[in-house]
Amino acid sequence: METASLTSPSHHEKRLRILDAARKRMFHYGISKTTMSEIAEDTQMAVGTIYLYFKNKDEIALAIAQECRREQDEFLQSILQNEGLTPLQKLETFFVEKYRFMQAFKTETPHGKTLIAYLIQAYPELSSDWQMRFQDAIASILKQGQAKGNFVIDDADEAARTLRIATMGFFPPPYIDLPLPPDENDLLHMIRWFCRIWQCK
Repeated sequence: METASLTSPSHHEKRLRILDAARKRMFHYGISKTTMSEIAEDTQMAVGTIYLYFKNKDEIALAIAQECRREQDEFLQSILQNEGLTPLQKLETFFVEKYRFMQAFKTETPHGKTLIAYLIQAYPELSSDWQMRFQDAIASILKQGQAKGNFVIDDADEAARTLRIATMGFFPPPYIDLPLPPDENDLLHMIRWFCRIWQCK
């Protein structure tokens, strides 16, 4: 039987191949219509090999969500480290790009929303974790603005919490279809309104 070292490059590469194949299939067909055998076929691996890396579909789905979260975290860091943007521009860019990502996710992945709904039902802690990571990202930008004298804020963490709550309507879970979808221009208007309060410059 094939064995896999958890630290070897080949292990990492195979794991990524499995996740990539599973993400494409689950986003297109849905998690309920995706089998371990189909994932194995897409990766040209034996089914037994798939089970060396993941115990079941739930574990694969959770890993896909974590990988998507990692990609978003890396994008945030690219915004924070962009010296060509002012703190206000970083805040606007972060919100607008997150908004565009979620809109694209809903339109480009037919069954992506069912996967997210399934994950939140199976792992309720995911929703609060995602919300807190979003809030922490906002706080990071605000604190950077504070340090540079661009924002006048007493408590960046509390301000980040307030902004997260105020903008929740622009980032509904992908599995919820709103009768009046949020508008990007309205989101920017809200961000700029807060920035006037914080005397952003």
